[in-house]
This record gives sequence, structure tokens and C-alpha cells, in this order.
Amino acid sequence: MAEQVITAINALYRSDNSSIKNDADRWLDRWQSSPEAWTVANAILHDPSSEQEYSYFCAQTLKTKVQRDFEELPPEAVPQLRDSLLQLLLRFGKGTPSVRTQLCLAMAALAAHLPAAQWGEGGVLRWLMERFSGQDPAVAMSCMLELLTVLPQEADSRKISCRPERRAAFQAELRAAIPDALNLLTSCLSQTGETVRSQVSESLGCWLKLSGGAGLPAGFASSPLVAAALDGLSVEGTFHAAVDAVSCTSELVGVQMPAVPSIFIWPNTRQLCPSYPTAR
Repeated sequence: MAEQVITAINALYRSDNSSIKNDADRWLDRWQSSPEAWTVANAILHDPSSEQEYSYFCAQTLKTKVQRDFEELPPEAVPQLRDSLLQLLLRFGKGTPSVRTQLCLAMAALAAHLPAAQWGEGGVLRWLMERFSGQDPAVAMSCMLELLTVLPQEADSRKISCRPERRAAFQAELRAAIPDALNLLTSCLSQTGETVRSQVSESLGCWLKLSGGAGLPAGFASSPLVAAALDGLSVEGTFHAAVDAVSCTSELVGVQMPAVPSIFIWPNTRQLCPSYPTAR
């Protein structure tokens, strides 16, 4: 089956014949909907000889299967899937961001299906932190920053086919993990570079939106995370992510944390003015 999948992917991406491409697309769509797609996609991803096109397509397939076909899996297969996704993240943590993103989305979808108790104390975020601890720092950083972004983003995703009560529980579990998430993001600020700073600000904005202002630590408005987002307004490479984080913080300052003076935010947001034409 793996050879058939690879042949179809080659036809889809490399054939000059539109009829062949359309046939391959239809065949792959049927295959992705089949129960066999779980094991075949996983096997291709773990094959070190797989080309990037095959890996990306299969990572996307696994993500979609976790999102919409999770109930196909027998209970004993779920821990195996979780461990497999972790190993794949460690493998694709450097050099292949498109594959890594699909795997992170798959892990986030798995967290939406699995109650926190099945991840152990502290839920999915603590489980991930423990598993990436001691790994290659560059791989751990890239994976954790993306996971810290997609987890809150996927909290209300309708692409994930889970029951409403489970979706509400997942959101509550992530809100309970906000202190851990903020601490981890703060530790990432020790790394230099615009890319890391931009990812931290993007993730911060996602967690703030999820929080709605609840569960934030005392003195959050004067935290290093907010300071880093404000500093990011004056740097082109971090500007867009910083705008989102500062906007969320400003809203929380004005609505949820009235004791914090707005003057803390306003002088820095004035920097938006000279950069605005670029943002458009």
C-alpha cells in the first residue's frame, strides 16, 4: 500500500497530465478516508528515505485522521499514536517546518480528544515539557514554540470532531495550564533572534485570547513577556506578532485589569504609527 500511495503522490505533484493528476487526487482522497491510512502514513513518515513531499502529505493525512477520524482507533492504539507523533516531532523538529506544523496540529488534535488525566499530572502541556526535556535544545525549542501556539489556537477548532462537552473540557484544561505556558514562553526569551521573539509574541497572543483575562498571574502587565512584545513593535521581523500580543494585553488591561494604568501600554503603541504603512 505504501508504494501505491507514493506512486499517487508522485502523479499528483509531478505529472504534466491533468487527467492523471485528477485520478491521483481522487485516489488519495479515498485512501485518506480509509482506516488503512493511519498505519501507512505513519510508516512513510518514519521511513528515513521518504522524500519531503511524501512526508508532508502523510503528516497532513495523520493530522486530518486525528481531527476527524479519531474514533476509528481502538483504545490500545492511542498511546502508540501519541508516542509516534512525539518521535516524529523529534525527527522533523529541524529543517522541515511544513511537516513539523502538520505534526504539531495532529498533537493538538489528539489533546483535544484525550482528557487531561490520560496525559498525567499537568495535562498535555506538562507531558510535552517532560518529553522534550533533555532533547536537542534546537529541536525542543522549535517544537515547543509551535505547540505552544497551536494548542490554544485549536482549542475551539471545528475541524476537530469531538463532542461539545469534550471541547469545553479541553478549553478548561488549557486555561488551567496558562501559568505553565507563560513560564515556558518567558524562558524562551533567553534565546536571541527575531524568529524566536516573534514566535513567543504570537503564542502569547493566542494564550491571552484563550484566557479572556482569567488565570493570568499578578503583575502580568509588567512581565518580561509583555515587555518583549512592546519592544517587538519597533522591529520589523517581530512587528506583526507583537501587534497582536500588545492588542490583547491592552484589551485585558482596559477590561479585565483596570488597576493597571493604561499609560504602561500607550507610549509604546505609539510606535505603530511609523510602521503602519509597512503593515498594510
